[in-house]
Amino acid sequence: MRESAMSKRFICVLMVVCLFLTGSISVMAVGEAPAKKMVLSKQEGTVAVYGNSRPQKARDNMEILNGYHVVTGLSSYAWIQLDDTKLVKQDALSKTVILQDGNNFAVDILSGSVFLDIAEQLEEDTYLTIRTPDAIVGIVGASGTSTEIRIQNGKTQILCLEGKVQGFAVDSESGEYMPIDVLSGKIVSVDNDEAGLDIEAASVTMQDVSGFTKVQLAQDSLLNARIVNAIGENAIVSIEEATASLQQDTIRQLTEIESIASSDNMDKQSAINAILGIDMSEKALSGVVPTSKPSEPKTEESSDNEVKHIHEWVYVETVEEPTCTEDGTATYKCKTCLETKIDTFGALGHSVESIEKTRVVEGAETYYCTEIIIADFGTCSRCHVEVEVSRRQKYDSHSLGENPAREVPETCTENKLVTYECDNRLEREYQCTYFDRREVEGTARGHVWSDNIVGSDGSYSPSYYCDVRKCNRCEEKREIRHNPGDGFNPDETYDSKHPVIFCQNEGCNKVAKYVQNETGLYQFSGKWVDLEE
Repeated sequence: MRESAMSKRFICVLMVVCLFLTGSISVMAVGEAPAKKMVLSKQEGTVAVYGNSRPQKARDNMEILNGYHVVTGLSSYAWIQLDDTKLVKQDALSKTVILQDGNNFAVDILSGSVFLDIAEQLEEDTYLTIRTPDAIVGIVGASGTSTEIRIQNGKTQILCLEGKVQGFAVDSESGEYMPIDVLSGKIVSVDNDEAGLDIEAASVTMQDVSGFTKVQLAQDSLLNARIVNAIGENAIVSIEEATASLQQDTIRQLTEIESIASSDNMDKQSAINAILGIDMSEKALSGVVPTSKPSEPKTEESSDNEVKHIHEWVYVETVEEPTCTEDGTATYKCKTCLETKIDTFGALGHSVESIEKTRVVEGAETYYCTEIIIADFGTCSRCHVEVEVSRRQKYDSHSLGENPAREVPETCTENKLVTYECDNRLEREYQCTYFDRREVEGTARGHVWSDNIVGSDGSYSPSYYCDVRKCNRCEEKREIRHNPGDGFNPDETYDSKHPVIFCQNEGCNKVAKYVQNETGLYQFSGKWVDLEE
C-alpha cells in the first residue's frame, strides 16, 4: 500500500516535471501572494536577487517570488528555504531561477551547484523540481533526502547522499526523456552533446562532494548523522576537512576565472559574468557580482572608530608538506588586498586502505570475555606504520554452559549447586574464566536418624541425655537432655516437699531425686534414673 501511494505521488511529480518542461504551468505575476513561499533565509558574501530585470537588494528572510533570479559571487552562498525542514543551498558562482505556481516549485540551475536538504517529507499538495539544461528531477515525498546537483564541465551531475531522487535526462536533439533513478550513495552524470545523451552511474565518495556541501554537513551534526546512517562512516565530515575542500574549490574557481580572462582577453568581472551566463546588457546586474580585485576591501570599525581591513584568506601554495601526524605550512593571499601570509594547515591523518589484522588491544587483557577489547589494524599507505583503525568490545555477554565436573552435590540440609561456565574464547590464550553457581531448590535430602544411642558406646551418659541420635548420611548428632520442666536448672536448689521430678520429654520415663543440703533445702541430685530405681 505504501509503495502504491508513493508511486502515485511520483506520477504526480512527473506530471509537474513535464508541465515545467513544456512551460504549461501558468507563470504567476511577480508579487502575487502564493500559498507557500521560498525565502532567502541567509546569505554569505555577495548575493544578488532580481526579477523582471529589476535589481533587488538581497537581505535575510527575503521572499523569492516567481521568476526571480538568485546569483552568488565568488566565495558567496545563499540559503533558500521552503520551510524549516526544506533547504536549497546555492554554491558560489552559481545562478538559479525560482519558478512557482501555487505549491508547485521549480529551481532552475543555469550555472553552478545547489545542495538540497529535505529533512521532512513534502506535503501532499507540494512539489519541488530541480532542473538543469540536461536533466530534471522531482523530490518524492519521502523524508531524509540530501542531494547535490551541479553543472560541471558541461555535464549535469546528481550526487544523492541520502534518500532517492527520480526524474529524466533530456536529449536536447530528439527531445526524448530517459528516466533516471538516483539512490543514496550514487552519483549520476548526464552528458548531452552532439554524440547524443550519455548517462553514467557510479558510487559516491566524499572526494566527489563539493566544499560548500561539506561545510553544510560539518556545521549540521544531525544532517551529517543522517547521511552517515545512509551511506556509512566514511561520510563523517570534520570542519577542518570541509574548510580545506572549500578552499580548493575557491582556488579552482579563481583559476578558471583567470584562464577565461586571459584566453578571451577580458577582465575578471567579464570572465565571472561569462561563467554565470550573465549578459552584460542586463544592466541591473552591473557591479553586483564580486571579483577578486582589491577594489573595495572589507572593513570594520573598531572601538576607537578606526577603520580596519578584514582579510579574506585564500590558499595559494604549500610551503612545507604536512605528514600524517604533523601540520604543514602554506602561503595564503587575501582576496581583496593581496597581502600574503604563511600559516599552518592540518596534518593529513593516516590513510589505511584495508584491515590487515585484528587482535586484543595491548594492556586490555582480562579474565572476563565481556571486558576484552579488540582492534582492527592496518598499514598507513603514506608513512607505512601500523595504525589502529577501530576498536570495539569483543563480546556483549557471556556464553554460559553447564559443567557437571564442577557441580556441588546436595547434603542433608543444603541444596545442590550447578556450575555454569562461560565458553567464549578469543584465540587460545584468552579463555573466559567467569562462572556462576545456581542453587537447585528442593534437592536437600534431609537427615536419616539412627536409634537412640545413649549408653551404647559409653560416650553419652543417661544421667544427662534421654535421647541421642546420629544421622546415617552426614554424621550429624541430635542430642536431647532431660527436661525437668520450666524454671528448673540442675545447679539450682529447689525447696520442694516432693523430692522426685519426672523428665518432661515425651517418651522419657526417667526421674530425678532431690537431696536435702546442709541449709535444709532440697537440691537436685544430678542423676536421672528409672522410676523403679
